[in-house]
Order: sequence, then C-alpha cells, then structure tokens
Amino acid sequence: MAIQVNGTQVIGNSRELTNIASIDATTAAAIGAAGVGGGGELDFTSSGNIAAGTLVGVRSDGKIGLNIAGENTAYSSAFNTDTPTSNPGRMIKLTSGKAAILLRQSGYWYMAIGTSGSAGNNWTFGSFVSMNRATAYADICYDPDNDKIAFVAADGATIYGKMVSYSGTTIGTLHSEVTVAQNNYGCNWPSLTYDTNRNRFFGVFSEMYYASAAGFTFTANSSGTIQNVGWNSSTSSGQVFNTSVAAYNAAIFFHSGENAPIIFASRDNVNAFFKVGLSGNTPTKLAESLDNDGDIKETRGGITYDATLGKMILVQGYDGNAKASVVDLTGNTFTRGAKVQLSATPVQSVAVVSDNGSVRAFYIPAGQDTYNYAGLTATSSNTITVTDAAKIYQSSAVPAVTGNTNLVLQFPRYDIGFLDGARAFFLAQNTSSWKILSLNVVPTAELTSYVGILQTAATTNNTAPVTIVGGVNTAVSGLTTGKMYAANGGGLLVTSNSSASIGVALSSTSLLLT
Repeated sequence: MAIQVNGTQVIGNSRELTNIASIDATTAAAIGAAGVGGGGELDFTSSGNIAAGTLVGVRSDGKIGLNIAGENTAYSSAFNTDTPTSNPGRMIKLTSGKAAILLRQSGYWYMAIGTSGSAGNNWTFGSFVSMNRATAYADICYDPDNDKIAFVAADGATIYGKMVSYSGTTIGTLHSEVTVAQNNYGCNWPSLTYDTNRNRFFGVFSEMYYASAAGFTFTANSSGTIQNVGWNSSTSSGQVFNTSVAAYNAAIFFHSGENAPIIFASRDNVNAFFKVGLSGNTPTKLAESLDNDGDIKETRGGITYDATLGKMILVQGYDGNAKASVVDLTGNTFTRGAKVQLSATPVQSVAVVSDNGSVRAFYIPAGQDTYNYAGLTATSSNTITVTDAAKIYQSSAVPAVTGNTNLVLQFPRYDIGFLDGARAFFLAQNTSSWKILSLNVVPTAELTSYVGILQTAATTNNTAPVTIVGGVNTAVSGLTTGKMYAANGGGLLVTSNSSASIGVALSSTSLLLT
C-alpha cells in the first residue's frame, strides 16, 4: 500500500521511495510519524567519545566504535630504558614489508631489522646490534642503490657516519666510521635523507650559536665506504641555512618533484623551508621561505612529502590549536595553503605520512599522555580537509593498544613513520616499551559492518541511541535530498548508486536507513 504525506506519495506499493526530491525536513519528520522507521533505534554502550551523525559498528566487546581499521600491537620491545622525551627512536622503510628501527639504551644506539606479516602486522625483528656510539642524537637512512643503511650520530660538536650492511633480518658489517660534519657551535639533532637523483646523502643539524640549520653531504659505494664528504662551516655572518632562530628538530627529506632535498625547521613563530643544492661536496641554498607566521606557537611539528601528490604536508601547533596545511614548491617558490584545525590544543609531538593526498597523522596534544589520530585529504590545489568521521579519534575512541598505557609518540621527526602499501606505521612508546602502530590508509570502497548512525553524541562507556535500518537519523548534515548514501573506509557518508548503499537522504539533515 502506498503512503502519502500531505497529499504527496512518498512510498509506492512496492515500498519504493517516490517524490523524494520534493520532500522537506517537516515532511521527513512526518514520514517517521507515519510509521516508516518506527522502532528503528537502539541504545548501545559506546567505546569512546563519538560525535552525533557518525556511522558506527559493533566491536568484539559489544560496544559501538568507529568503522576504521584501528591500531594494533604489531611489535613490542622493552629494550629502551632512556627517557622518551630526550632520546627519540627511529623507524624507516627499507623495502616493502621490511623496516629498520633504531633505539637507545644506556646511552648507546642499537639497530634491528624486521619484517611484517602479509597484513602488515606480526612484525618479526632480528637481534639488536650496537652501533658503537653513545650520543644523545642519531638518525638512519636507507640507500636503495646499494641496499645499505646509513647511520649518523651527533655528540654536540661532531657528526659521525657509517654504513651498515644487512641480510634478511640480520645486521652484518658495520663499515668504517668517518666524520661527516664538525661544528664548534653545536652539532645536534641530525636528520638524514637520500637524494636518488644524485645518489648522495644529504643531512641537516642544528647549530645553536648562530641559530641556524647547517647541512652536510656524503656518498657511499657498494663496499660501504663513505666518500665525498662536505659540510657547512661556521662563519661570523651565520649559516647558509639561517632560520633567524634556533633550529630545533630540523628535518630534511627528498622532494622528487623538484629533484632536490628540502630542509624544514621551526622555532619561535617562524617556519623555515630551504631548497638544497650542491657545490662540489658542499650543500648550498637554492631557495628559502621564512614563514613569519605569528600564529605559530609550537616548535614541534610533523612534516612529510607526498611523492604522488608532489606536495609537503605539515601538521603543527598554531595559537593553541593543532592545524594542518599543504606546502607547495614549484621552482624556487614555496607556497603554503590554508590551515585546517585538528584540535583545540597545541601539539607536543607529531608523526604524519601521506600518499596520493591520503594523509594519516598521529599526535600528542600538549599536556596529555595519550595520542590522537586524524585522517585528512590533501589536494593538488594546496587545500586540505579533515575527512574521517568524528574528525579526531582520541585513544579512548580508537581500539586500545593491548597492554599499553600512557603510550606516546617520539619527537616530531620525519623518520618515525612510513607508508607501506595500504598501511601506515608509526613508532611509539610508553615509559618502558616500544610499539609499532599500524593503520589502514586506503579506505575500502564500501563498509558493510555498520550497525547504524549515532542520533546523539556518545561518551565513553555510556549508552547512546543509534539509528538502525528502518529508522530516520536527523543528526546528519550536508546531504542532497533523494541521493543514496554509502560509507567510505573512514566512516564518512558518500553518495553512491551501489546496492551496498545504507540509506537515502530525505532532506539535507535526514537519512532513512534502508
């Protein structure tokens, strides 16, 4: 039997929806009153704080949660005994399914090689091997041409470098160590990248006296011998890469679109970007951008280069908020797009990865000891938006990492996270152990494991009403009347003509679940 509302047929004899485009919000409510969707709501206990209008599923513990591929404990080690805030670890991708991690114990740096299972979980690592260097700061970088790993360590005045050979998950020869940089005014926080265009390593370190970032370079042959070393020496006029401020936690990475390394440093309301060239064996400055943004209030930011998109993605603290933006480099011109807010608190530690505009960021809000997660989409027009449902996932709203409390990320470095196929990996730790967190980056086309949509906001371990099949949810917004909607991998409603659609929009703020 067909159903009419105020003289307009809205449901036909075969239960099909008709004349949907002409229905307004009042009529949508009347449909519910007419019996469509009657009883289409159930109360569930929530696993965390989840916003109204969010698509949710039932977890293994019977509580509702977000329909995302959550983090899991992929690898655990109680090896590290140094404090998390002063001695960050490193994790880099070698080849698909293989990574190297660098941890510090009792002042010395140790490296291990690991492989992941087919799903990106169940990491298996070989034995940790001492790099025979006791320093406060170090970094590692992969040489794809010779299938070796470069290790550099800074003791405040000198940076030492050596190449490391490995086979499978076994570390082999530690090749001869050489000096790759010296500076009487400070050699701290080294960061290393590999220039696949020049087949050369480029590094950056913080030179405190002149409030600058200094560069160094070297090559390595197939025998593991470091050659062609060069670095920026101190001068009374300051450094080549002068940030005008102390360049804490400077990072360097290779921009394949411009075939050049990029240095990023931030301190005291200034972001500094440098495009790096080479004169003989000495790093040179090809271009710079000193972004004197008075809105920047936090030194600690995370940055990554999206090689597919050809853009840099920056997540940083701004005026009491965590924000993300796209940074473009074309020729010698840096351009930063508009910032989008992630949270209402500044960040104290960040890791961010991106591929083809699909951005995944883990970060710690200032003053907290739990991590947040954000999924974003960046575009070639330098825009970025938060795209995942509920926008920000606090640790209480994401499946818990088993056996971990007070889990934190390390210093906001370029090399504590990477992408491998459909998964993003981040290195984190609590006060006694390390974890590799994994997250599915590529959304599935449709999600079918949903139970419904939250009608009101949910809080941790409290019940909340969920609109189920047959009900009309009025907590949604921005819909197009008459359109069918499905769900993407982030739990967002998207228009779809698929048979897997979960509902039809009765108005911009009403969705009938079918």
